[in-house]
Amino acid sequence: MQIFRVIRLIRSGQQLLRHILDYRREATIATIVLLLTVLVTVGSSLILIIESHDPNANIQSADDAIWWVFVTISTVGYGDHYPVTTLGKILATVIITCGVGLFGMVAGLISSFVSDPDRHKPSARHHDQKHWEKILDNQELLLKRIDDLEQRLAESTQYNGKDNEKEK
Repeated sequence: MQIFRVIRLIRSGQQLLRHILDYRREATIATIVLLLTVLVTVGSSLILIIESHDPNANIQSADDAIWWVFVTISTVGYGDHYPVTTLGKILATVIITCGVGLFGMVAGLISSFVSDPDRHKPSARHHDQKHWEKILDNQELLLKRIDDLEQRLAESTQYNGKDNEKEK
């Protein structure tokens, strides 16, 4: 039974990967929101834990920590709240780097919308093409069947016409 669970897990992983690749823009938006949420939550918690033990720290509450994280992620750095410990400064460096990366992702996403606004999903186009090909194949099959029926009907009409002539 464990083998079947592993196989099912692998299949669902492949489906998830295919879905992510088909919906890249949506996946990028979800990734940005997820990373931002994790960065704000973890960053504000860690800076509060690190800085709360230092008497010279000016980040003393959760409000200060969240404000500091948002200002640091956006790389604005007002200077009203800042880390004073070495570990806090290292955390600030990590958060600044992640913030630059997040803004790079947002810029890339915006440029993809601007450069190709009509692009939907590449695999959807491929799927649509296969769908239309299937419709055309079915249409050709139906036309052949109609031709066969017309031919049979014509033969039947000719045969019935000959029988009617013999009776006269």
